[in-house]
Amino acid sequence: MSECATPTPQAVFERLKEATGSVSDADLARNLGIAPTTISTWRRREAIPYEESAKVARANDISLDFLIFGSFTAATPP
Repeated sequence: MSECATPTPQAVFERLKEATGSVSDADLARNLGIAPTTISTWRRREAIPYEESAKVARANDISLDFLIFGSFTAATPP
């Protein structure tokens, strides 16, 4: 089994910005429908917004693996 790289919050935020067409954290907050202070708090705590990432992936038909890990992973059928 291959090891996955640990995602970094900074990289996840950059991919979320790209996926939503945001140029700033304030834009990202607006596009996610959350307060800009929420993004600031996540960044300060180095937290990855998994729920919002899943919503963006679903709404934009983007791989959640890409948003979180920055790459695509293939699922192995059982």
